[in-house]
Amino acid sequence: MAEAESSFLITLKDLFDKKGLTFEDVQGHKCSENVLIRLSKCLDNWEMVALYLGLTRAEIKGIKFDSNSEEERRINVLKKWKEKNGERATYYNLIKALKESDRVDIIEQTLNFLNDCAFEKDDEQQKRREMKEKSPDNQKPQQSKSSNPVEKQIPNLRPTGISTSWQKMKFEQRRKNKPPISSPSDLTSDNYQQHFYSALWFEEDEHIKKLSKKCDGINYKFTIFDHKEVPPFLDRHPRPNVCYGYISGLSDDEIEYATQASDDITILRSDGSDQHLTIAFKHYYNFNHIENCLYVVASHSPELSEAIKNGTRVKGGSEINISAQFTLKYSYFDHLHESVVKTPEHVRKCLLLPDASSFGDLFLTFDPQHSSFDCIKLDDEQQLKALKIIVSESSLIGEPFPPIILYGPFGTGKTRILARAAFEVMMNGINENKHARILISAHHEISITTFIFAYFGVMRKRFYLPFKVILITKQENKGVYADMYMTPEEFAMHSADICTLGHVIIIATYTMSLNLYQYLYSPEGFFTHLFLDEAAQVREPEAITPLALATKDAKIVLTGDMQQVGPNILVLGKEARMFGLHISLLERLLIRYKEVGPVATHYITKLSVNYQSHNSLMCLPNLFYKHLELNTDEVLQSYCGPTGYNFVSVDSRIIDHPDKQWIEACVVLEEVRSYLETMKQLNLKFNPRHDVCIIASTRKQLNLIKSMAYMYKEYEAVRNVSYKPSFVIQGHEFQAIFLSLENDGMNIKSLFNPYVFNTAITRAKFYVVAIGFPEEVKKLELTTLFHPDRGGSTVQCWHEYLKLCGKLRTLRLFDFSNPLLPYKISGIKEKGGVPEHVSRDEELQSYTLSQDKMSDYILTLNDNVKSLTEKLNSREKEVSALKVALHEYEEEIQSSKERLIITEKELCQCELQLKEKTETLDKMEDDWKQLHESKKKEEVALNACQLELKEKTETLKKMEDDFKQLHESRREEIATLNKISKAKDKEIERLTESKLKSLEIKEEKTTFSQNQELELDKETVKAADLYEFRSPSAKMSSIGVMYTIFILLLVAMCWKPDPRIFIGPLPGVKVIASNRFLVVGGQSSQLHWEEYGLMLDIPSDALPFGFLAEVVIRVSVSGPYIFPDQETWKPASAVYWISSSKEFVNPVLLGIWHNVKGSVNSSSIKVLTAEDTPQNMIYIFKEFVGDFSVNGSYVFFKLTGFSGKEVVTSCNVNNFQGALFYKTSKANKWDYSLVIYRSQVKGVTRSLFDDTKYKDWIQEIEEFGVLFEENSTVLELNITANPPVESWEIREKFTPLSYHKDELQIQDHIESNMQFMLHWRGSGPFRINNCLRFSLKGAKRPTTITVNPNIINHDSTDTKFTETRKNLGIKDLNTIVSALKDSSFDCSKWSDLGLKLGLIQTRLNTIKSDNSKDAEACLEETLVGWLNLVDDVEKNGGTTWNTLVDALGKIDQKAVAERLKDLI
Repeated sequence: MAEAESSFLITLKDLFDKKGLTFEDVQGHKCSENVLIRLSKCLDNWEMVALYLGLTRAEIKGIKFDSNSEEERRINVLKKWKEKNGERATYYNLIKALKESDRVDIIEQTLNFLNDCAFEKDDEQQKRREMKEKSPDNQKPQQSKSSNPVEKQIPNLRPTGISTSWQKMKFEQRRKNKPPISSPSDLTSDNYQQHFYSALWFEEDEHIKKLSKKCDGINYKFTIFDHKEVPPFLDRHPRPNVCYGYISGLSDDEIEYATQASDDITILRSDGSDQHLTIAFKHYYNFNHIENCLYVVASHSPELSEAIKNGTRVKGGSEINISAQFTLKYSYFDHLHESVVKTPEHVRKCLLLPDASSFGDLFLTFDPQHSSFDCIKLDDEQQLKALKIIVSESSLIGEPFPPIILYGPFGTGKTRILARAAFEVMMNGINENKHARILISAHHEISITTFIFAYFGVMRKRFYLPFKVILITKQENKGVYADMYMTPEEFAMHSADICTLGHVIIIATYTMSLNLYQYLYSPEGFFTHLFLDEAAQVREPEAITPLALATKDAKIVLTGDMQQVGPNILVLGKEARMFGLHISLLERLLIRYKEVGPVATHYITKLSVNYQSHNSLMCLPNLFYKHLELNTDEVLQSYCGPTGYNFVSVDSRIIDHPDKQWIEACVVLEEVRSYLETMKQLNLKFNPRHDVCIIASTRKQLNLIKSMAYMYKEYEAVRNVSYKPSFVIQGHEFQAIFLSLENDGMNIKSLFNPYVFNTAITRAKFYVVAIGFPEEVKKLELTTLFHPDRGGSTVQCWHEYLKLCGKLRTLRLFDFSNPLLPYKISGIKEKGGVPEHVSRDEELQSYTLSQDKMSDYILTLNDNVKSLTEKLNSREKEVSALKVALHEYEEEIQSSKERLIITEKELCQCELQLKEKTETLDKMEDDWKQLHESKKKEEVALNACQLELKEKTETLKKMEDDFKQLHESRREEIATLNKISKAKDKEIERLTESKLKSLEIKEEKTTFSQNQELELDKETVKAADLYEFRSPSAKMSSIGVMYTIFILLLVAMCWKPDPRIFIGPLPGVKVIASNRFLVVGGQSSQLHWEEYGLMLDIPSDALPFGFLAEVVIRVSVSGPYIFPDQETWKPASAVYWISSSKEFVNPVLLGIWHNVKGSVNSSSIKVLTAEDTPQNMIYIFKEFVGDFSVNGSYVFFKLTGFSGKEVVTSCNVNNFQGALFYKTSKANKWDYSLVIYRSQVKGVTRSLFDDTKYKDWIQEIEEFGVLFEENSTVLELNITANPPVESWEIREKFTPLSYHKDELQIQDHIESNMQFMLHWRGSGPFRINNCLRFSLKGAKRPTTITVNPNIINHDSTDTKFTETRKNLGIKDLNTIVSALKDSSFDCSKWSDLGLKLGLIQTRLNTIKSDNSKDAEACLEETLVGWLNLVDDVEKNGGTTWNTLVDALGKIDQKAVAERLKDLI
């Protein structure tokens, strides 16, 4: 993706330069509405442009339908794009869509609009700065806190990545703490940090020296442009306090190194006084263009102004002589030092420095079987073996796992194995319900994106990934995998949620992974697995960056290729190499494992089968890899295009032209053009941008080739290929590459470096072409064979390349006589530097000698031969003498070497003796320190014991006092209970006596029923005795029973349990209704919630007498549910989540309504149950194992514990309903929507409709039943009126207007699939004599839908309708406040109302703090924010009366909402 965007911008580079714009301008500026309106006038193919802008077919049809003219449609397309993309509606996306839709002709006009907007914005900012400078507060000069004044004056011109002040402080501290220069000791856990501190210090010092030696100088010229002459590519609107210019006098190599390695430049006078003039910064233009000068920006200073006055006037400005001092960019070394410091001790000890005891036997805990994806399939011989080692466990349980090493050449599947291993580990972690957090790191940005575009993104398209995949990069992705991308800022915002994830894969570069430390660090670590790709291409301090977040039992996997560009050639300085900084972590561990022996070699896997390249390209890589196996893939080997190695010989000396590089660049373009023409004939889908690359050692040569491609129209096809310098090609892959072998000398980045050579040729899958002069190539390789930048390799790569091409007859001479060469047509003729070629016959004829002159020529030639022979003999004598002298010198050197070896051995012995004595002293000192520390610890422990003893004594005393108090209180309670018991006994005796007396008085009048009543009263007294305080001498009366019941009822009325104790949250579940009720032990309860299809019968013995429980029921129709065998069993009910504050001791009866018509067989019904605690945000339903019965429309079953319940069926759910809605869209236009949905209980249906967009619609036809025909699976609405009617236009909103039976049976929400529009086009007022009838195909009932436009209120001036829907402003504030007061709105609800209106919580908190004790003031401030459209107000419906009424209804203020409706 990033490469495609880069190529797209390159094609527009010249146009950007012409307009004075940069890539950042088009990427950072949003399109204004005025620009879109102006641009729409040229947009004749607006439908094609709309597709490339990302609009859907339905949206395009809607625009076409709703717009009355072509001009209106063009404007609406661009407005829809801007509304849909929001912040992403930039000039970049607009220009890209115009280019892809072949509207390059209006791109220039778009850039002109951008330029105009930029000028207006800058003029406005300049006016504000001038006004600010004139204000009284800015009259006094203030001292800048920054040590560098330029940083404050030109902050936006400094390139990204410049170190901040704290980094500079770190750098200055390091320079003061120079490590000793001595032979490093063996690497251990204790000296690990100091070891690499020394190594990094010496390499940083070497870079400082190299930068100073290579770039510092006193004979440079500084050209400063006049303010009005500043080129637009430096700044479109130059600032008055900044000067722009360039430094000349540096070579191309010096400019390139200064661009990459330096931070800022100190400008001094060159007259010997070293007077400071200013500090300059590199302009970002240098990073993309290498020219003969270094462009800089700097602030004006009095010294610089004086120097400019005395300088030499040149075209466009002034020129002064200067000396320059370059400062190193030290932020990279800050990063490496920080990585070493943050590495945990257990990582250094066990993972980076393992010994024989660290390695255990490997065994599999699970067999990897998730191989249904083609993108992660592995071979059975090597790749699957490597996968099993990665997912294996060690027999040393609980001990850290030594890193697993996976190495091999290019194309052997190292990255694929890591992706497969990450997937296997994740799926196993989910199945076993254990954490699996994986960090995948690589060196290059393109390498980490491969994990998304080639693996996880592809899998996500076919399969729901039950884990999170996050790629962290500074490049935004707005494509299909945008949800997997995060910028560092977005990651920081969501880091709190990411920390809680149990299953997550994070992908980042080594550098970016250090930024994760501040968000994910914990003492126990965060990542359980760390996969380090390209570990052989980075220094060890960079490779260990991700390990700072490893858990103590983390598994680490290293992969890489040691024969490509890496630290072996990148590390500078003998001292840094002496400390082993040039050896990568992978290579060091590989050596260590082999030293440990067979127990460690089981952790190593070498891959040797190439799956990427054609077998014709396998010869040269064998120079670096032993026994590289060929690929047996028949599809790859049967490739029909050009394959193998080619060399095009270019002897530019035969062309009379001063610029040889220009000729060679033209030859490169000719070869690429020829290849593209061939591939176009073979493969119409061939993509030059992704499949072809031109590679050169320097950017100057690469820019020359690229500029020629844009100079000549013959090379138009070549403009779309990729252009890469040789040092940034790692991680890329192409079908063909073309190497430009410009003679640029030997350096680290040159194609004559064996490691760069191997990296370059292995980027091609099929075809490699090198362009150069063979003799020069061989000569340069021989002269640089022992160059230090070759990393010690003496492989003669280009000799072998030319030898192979000669053997294969692919070494050919470029034909300069080709009459179609564009340089011959325009370039050479205009420059006059190259004459026309003559034919071979003319050339031979010009060299034909006459017969008379031939003899003279032969005599002269013989004389010349004799003289040359004599000279040759004399030279041979001189050579023999030199050989003798050389032999004598060699003998002397050999004897000196032997003496030197003896001296070195003696010195080593002395050093060993000194080292032993030093170690003995150190050991004695350590023993004394340990003894001293142990005594201190003993004293501290003794004091702690004394304090603990004292605290425990006090605690015992306190417990004794508490016990006494408790004993006294118990005695008092017992006495009180005795008093109460005696009082109740007396009361019972009194009541009994009074009852006896009354019986004696009424003895004659008593009846059998009265005697029976007396007996019942006595039994009641006996029963009440069971629940009241007992007395050993008396029985309880009915008053005790009444007292107990009264207490229980009082508790039932007042008791409110804490919902958090038993009502758990349901993440992801959409609850449409809820209910709660109280269950009293000893009493039966019933809940017949027929509105939502639930019956609950609780018997009296479900809870013990005196116990209370609250039951909560929540109804849901959708959520992250997984059901068993979803293809056979379909949902027949809603999902009911039931929870209780107490478990029932006896079962209760639960009934659930099912949606199955007719007689139901119990075998076609199942009850599913799920726990309310999700697993990885997913609720897994299982079959209910208990018995159930089907009675009518309900399924009944008994249970004691609650959770989620649902009824499913294997029958076809044929109960469907329909409804017809309409609304007025414009004058004489009406929108209709026929909705068909699965039949549900009334409450569920109403809730589903509440979630749709039909609250502003009018229901024309009430709900009606819908029945499919016997063999029909689709319902389709035909909107052709039957019979036809005149003056009516009928259009569908989208096609087809249909519902599928399978989708309706399993739907969990209501969708509108049948929307159409009626438009009255009659000349007179609206009238119709007949209704409109539309046929419903596939339905047995109804077969016709009748629409009656006569019932519509056609008065478009309905005041109530317009009044409730018009936008309110700040002028309506008093009216709104008065209306709320008149409607009896509770002002304390102001915060809830603000949330529903679209205000965010932060703003509401601010309002509350500003008006803490005044609810009315808070309400008024909330309404002010609403009327000003702050936060998400527009998304929540805007500022209308209807929106306010809806918000009141949502916060349970329905009575206020109804009164407010009456008022408005």
